[in-house]
Amino acid sequence: MAKKNARIRVQTLPNGYSLEFDGMKQPFGHMYFTVKDLLRGFFIHIGLGMTEELETDKMEDLLEAARTWKNNKACIKDLKRLKKELQESEMKCSRLARQLIAERDQRISFFVDVQRSIKVFEDYSDQNVKKQFKKIIRSRKRPDPLTYKDLGAKALAKDDEDDED
Repeated sequence: MAKKNARIRVQTLPNGYSLEFDGMKQPFGHMYFTVKDLLRGFFIHIGLGMTEELETDKMEDLLEAARTWKNNKACIKDLKRLKKELQESEMKCSRLARQLIAERDQRISFFVDVQRSIKVFEDYSDQNVKKQFKKIIRSRKRPDPLTYKDLGAKALAKDDEDDED
């Protein structure tokens, strides 16, 4: 069913232009001081069907959106690509964090084994060797365990929280 043609009236006034149309919210029309502003108003009110009065900033935002609408598809495509790259980077970070934590755990385990070995060694070694061995061992600090959260691996940090419960 075809829609009835809307009534549109543009009037030249002593100080500008008036735009009136069917369905507008303004009782006396929209006032514009330049032809450029009149065309902008016509585009927004008639073209976009925005019948209420708009602030100049909002009108400019709508016009800018209309000017750049072709770029939106390219921007959306770029956003999807960047989102995919971000997910891949987060997964890579999580894998590296998992590997680093496993290596740190092995180092801690080795440190504990060395501590046990010291006790055995002290019983069977001469004093000079014991002193040098203790000096080497004391210079080494036992590493602290790492968590995914420490490494900023968001995807696996929740696993750490679950393990603490």
